[in-house]
This record gives sequence, C-alpha cells and structure tokens, in this order.
Amino acid sequence: MLRNSRQGRNPTFVQRKSAPVNPVLAENQDDPVTIPCYFINLDHAVSRRQHMQLQAGQIGVSLTRIPGVIGSQLTLDEARTWNPRPLSGKYLSANEIGCFLSHRRAWKSIAEGQSDFAAVFEDDICLSRDASELLANDHWIPPRTDLIKIETFNRKVLLKPPFVPVPGGRQLAKLAYQHYGTAGYIVSRTSAARLLAATKTFSVPVDVAMFSPKSRPVANFDVMQLSPAICIQEMRALPQVAPQDIEASAIGASRSERLNRGQTRWRQCLKAIGAPIENAVREARQHTRSILHKSRWGVVDYS
Repeated sequence: MLRNSRQGRNPTFVQRKSAPVNPVLAENQDDPVTIPCYFINLDHAVSRRQHMQLQAGQIGVSLTRIPGVIGSQLTLDEARTWNPRPLSGKYLSANEIGCFLSHRRAWKSIAEGQSDFAAVFEDDICLSRDASELLANDHWIPPRTDLIKIETFNRKVLLKPPFVPVPGGRQLAKLAYQHYGTAGYIVSRTSAARLLAATKTFSVPVDVAMFSPKSRPVANFDVMQLSPAICIQEMRALPQVAPQDIEASAIGASRSERLNRGQTRWRQCLKAIGAPIENAVREARQHTRSILHKSRWGVVDYS
C-alpha cells in the first residue's frame, strides 16, 4: 500500500504511528534484546555517543560500541592498499575509506560472535520508539536472509514480493533497487564473514557495496528491506524528530566533493540539465516494473 507524501509528490510506503515509549521497558530484565546491536562511533564524537546511549536506554536496547576509523589519519599508502583502483578515475575520499573500514570492524565482531544475526547502526540516527520490538529476537527473519536494511534514505526504491508481515505492523520485502546509506541494517553472521572476505579491497563506498544490486561484492546476497524503517539519519528526519545539538556527519559532504572533483562548470551544467530527463526515464521504467511484477516503487517510510 502506498500513500502520498506531505509534499504531495513522492508516494511512500504505508506509514504507521509510533508507539509511545514504555518507561518500564528499559528496566525490564526479563525481556532482554537478543539480537546484538553495535554502533559505530569515532573516539572524539562524544556527543554522538551520548546521543546513541540515551536513545538505547529509552527503548531498552543494549548497544556495543565499535570505535570508528578516522580516514584522515590513514597514510596515502594505507588508503591505496584498501582502495587500489579508482572508480571512473576517482579514488574514494579519506572519510569514505574510514567509513568502510569501520563497518568492516563491525562485520569482524559479528563474524566472530555466536549470534545468527546482529544489527549495525551509525551514530547519527534517530531510532523508532518501538525498535526493541524487532530487536528482541530474530524469529521474524526469514530463512536464508543475508541482509536487512532497517533504515530509509528517503529515496524511491523498488520492493518485490513476497511482502512478509513482521512485528510492529511492518513488512519485509526483497530490495530490488539501490538504496543508499548504512545507518542501520541487520546482517547474518555468515554474511558478515562473506562481506569481510569480499572487501579486502574496494572501489565504491560501503553503502553502494551493500545495497546497490549492480555493485554488491556478493552478488547472490538475499537482501530485504524493512518497511516502515526503524531508523533514519538525523539529517533526513523531520526537524521535530532530529536533535539540534549533535555534530554533523562528514561522509555526505566528502562524497559530494569527490563526485564533483575535476568537473568543469560546463560539465556540471550539462549534468544538471540532463538530470530531470534521466529521472523521468528512471521513474517510468521502475513504475512499469512495479506494475508488471506486482512490486512497489516508492519511498520507504520511517516511524
């Protein structure tokens, strides 16, 4: 089911109201969260660490911190060891390499752990108030699932059936289109090990490697999307949801700088002129696919 966004432009997947915070939940020791939850955090980002710990305490989720890798502290030789081949003539930025290596640290912890699944979060997110309902156990995860994206990037994606009901009035569906961002996902232990093995070097950012079907290092991964999502980056959340006193992430800015690096003003103008045509063609193609395959083409909601 799709709904119209508040701006009246992009259809979004069915929205549900967030459940109120249960103050007893955080103190309930008889109902522990059994999916291990990790969050990536740079050593100097103290306010982000406190922000994540506060959210976790409010909803009764236990988080384990993964120290993030500061890309700017890598030498050029170290950076080229990980990113030896440029994509379209451009190497990844220091921040993008650091972000990728940080997620590899999380995968290593998961691969060496005992749990079948684990959740990974970045430290610039807003968590749904009922996220613990899904993180309490992995019984709702279909067999042979490799990855579940539990974040939304507020961009249109194509979701294919079957649409599987899961706790909290949400659904799981196969993610059949690129959906950027690695602010929140669940990965199986075996898939974490496979990701580690497949990314000893890399040429694309970590979110492209994980959630773009054409760039995925493990092409046969079974990737699902949770809808509505249970987390969203603060910069993409509504102003009344996102905190105002947390330092901003540098990843998005560094990616934009890399993509525009070396482009003349004339080339940037041509790109801007062609973008609406490209978007219209993509919109028509994906809309047709959604009709033919009984799929859904729209923005995944957050609640």
